[in-house]
Amino acid sequence: MEDEVGIENAEIHPVLTDDDSTSNGSGESLENGLGTRRSRKRRKVQSRSENQAKWESPSQRVCRQQVISKLNKFRKEGIMTDVVIAVPEHPDINAHKIVLAAASPFFQTMFQVKINSFFFNFLSRFYQSGMRESTSNRVEMPQIKYETALSLVEFAYCGKYGITAENAQNLLEAADCYQFHMLKENCESFLLSTIDLSNCFTLLKIADFRVLPRLSSAALTFALKNFSLITKSPAFTELSFTGQ
Repeated sequence: MEDEVGIENAEIHPVLTDDDSTSNGSGESLENGLGTRRSRKRRKVQSRSENQAKWESPSQRVCRQQVISKLNKFRKEGIMTDVVIAVPEHPDINAHKIVLAAASPFFQTMFQVKINSFFFNFLSRFYQSGMRESTSNRVEMPQIKYETALSLVEFAYCGKYGITAENAQNLLEAADCYQFHMLKENCESFLLSTIDLSNCFTLLKIADFRVLPRLSSAALTFALKNFSLITKSPAFTELSFTGQ
């Protein structure tokens, strides 16, 4: 009972990142610590946006948006699609190889690769979906959820994504596996905002396995700052230290 009361009443020390809000009442103390880095980051983003605006004219922007909209419309209607994403017990997801290849080095290699029968059989055993997709126009994804597969395809076409506490880890794993690098970074940014006593070790393990340096650093820092509280939490007692 004393431990539980201690955890409830103790002060939890959050880990501040560049993505954190600067508001803390007056907002001054956080700005003193992170203001310089944050303002530098804002200047970089602003500069990048300004550069983009310089080289992309209004007509070019409209053209780009129309092309994206048309391609996605074609995908949904099955017009000129040349590959399907297949998740067991769900409808096939139509797509265009060229769009998936442009969004993901994994798919680019998959659709371009020319291999002899021996190497083909080796890769087919190595990958669950194999490299059969380069000739069969069908990508099997039995290891991920249908909603996750659909999110990957929609991100490839529109750059749209909806990351929630429920799907963040699944989306991160799929984005990492299929090399959607920008989506992976967005998932990492989302998970940075969710670190707490119950999940910091889980997120640290995910970060190390998926090579997410920002998340790894933030989760480790949080764990060290709040170690006395974490060791008293139910989540800590459920941890496995067998190295599995």
